[in-house]
Amino acid sequence: MVTSNCKIEPQLDPITFIGGNSQVLVFPIFDEDNRPIDIEGYTYEFVLCRYDIRNSSIVLKKNGKFIDDSEKNKFEVHLESKDTKLLEGKYLYQLSVIVNAESTYEIGQGFCTITRNLNR
Repeated sequence: MVTSNCKIEPQLDPITFIGGNSQVLVFPIFDEDNRPIDIEGYTYEFVLCRYDIRNSSIVLKKNGKFIDDSEKNKFEVHLESKDTKLLEGKYLYQLSVIVNAESTYEIGQGFCTITRNLNR
């Protein structure tokens, strides 16, 4: 079981959606001067853990897909209905760009609120 100390003040935009719905989340990556960073050719990771439980286990981990556009600084994460069907509450998400086995860049963290799907 992987655990994470995911309890910090987030730097990334908040995400809100209804649990059990499919989502495509798009993440542009910029440097500290707000310039696009070319992330083509790497591995991209989206991780989700409970906000209200210190040292919460990771509840969702998904790889992202590079978006080939003129800036080359975006990746997307596809969340399927089954990924969030049983989730509700406040979470932290973390984005990482993995260059190779020795080099991973933690882009930042943000709040993710998943509301209960009343129809499921």
